[in-house]
Amino acid sequence: MLRPSVFLIEASTHTRRVLGENIGAIEPGWQVLSFPLITKAIREWSSPGPFLVLVDADGIFSSAEIDEVAQKAATSPSGGIYLLSSSENGPSRELKSLALGWIPKPSSGANLAPDWCSRHLKSLMEKRRERSSVTLAPLTPKLESPLLPPMVLVIGVSTGGPSALEKLLPELPAKFPVPVLLVQHIPEGFSNNLALSLSGRCKLPVREAVIGEPVLPGTIWLAPGNRHMEVEGPLQKAKLKVHQGPLENFCRPAVDPLFRSVAQVYGSRVLAVVLTGMGHDGLEGAKAIRKAGGQVWAQDEASSVVWGMPGAIVKGGLAHAVYPIGQFGPALCQAFSCI
Repeated sequence: MLRPSVFLIEASTHTRRVLGENIGAIEPGWQVLSFPLITKAIREWSSPGPFLVLVDADGIFSSAEIDEVAQKAATSPSGGIYLLSSSENGPSRELKSLALGWIPKPSSGANLAPDWCSRHLKSLMEKRRERSSVTLAPLTPKLESPLLPPMVLVIGVSTGGPSALEKLLPELPAKFPVPVLLVQHIPEGFSNNLALSLSGRCKLPVREAVIGEPVLPGTIWLAPGNRHMEVEGPLQKAKLKVHQGPLENFCRPAVDPLFRSVAQVYGSRVLAVVLTGMGHDGLEGAKAIRKAGGQVWAQDEASSVVWGMPGAIVKGGLAHAVYPIGQFGPALCQAFSCI
């Protein structure tokens, strides 16, 4: 059996040595691989990937580099990264959003400080060890019926999205009772072809979003490449908003702007689905939907190409249900009383 590996990405030689020694003392059977640069860690990455990833967050590495290793870690047994910071308040808010959490760096001589070890590193190692013996099974809980049925279906997806959408969207009937709004991470110039391809397979037309278009049943609206898609206006007169606002989660279009906007306009009458994808786009938007009383579903790990985005929803305790991709169609038809 392969030993669980730890990737320790830290610029300081002293910190790498201290952490390596402490990890070895807590978990003698674990293999610690230390790297002064993220690029070197990426080059050494191999399947199935490390069980724990610790990354220096004190300004040596750019947010883009940290996001890159976070997205790669999302597909490994670690499920993401933990940040190391010498700041009293920890890393910046932006960096915290890329990680599962953070722990303070050891101070000088901390290799001889059992208090620091037990308070910070030991608890994290125990958490990772407990996770190693747990296999996440597909969740199909009985959903609580909302007081009022959903009035909009929103979908967020990234890596592996076109294939997943080709399985899910054709299951929706021509008389699907609510509008469908879809964000697929896609470059400019490619979204129209995706819309045409999906439209040829679906009972509902799939179109690129058009600014000012009423949000009505009968169409699946796809966010254009390099454009965010949101909903604005009063609930009964909601319209599409398409714009080139700042990147979110290094993406445009991004899932979070759409999810936040429907939570604001539709409140509890939202059903959101997060499918296969790298990173954690949609996580903050899902929190807004849950806070407003809406429903959030996620794709299971086994049927996802990358279980980053849906995994973040599940690990964050936000998923009302988790389904394999082939079960979404029937479940959505039941939720929207199509059958």
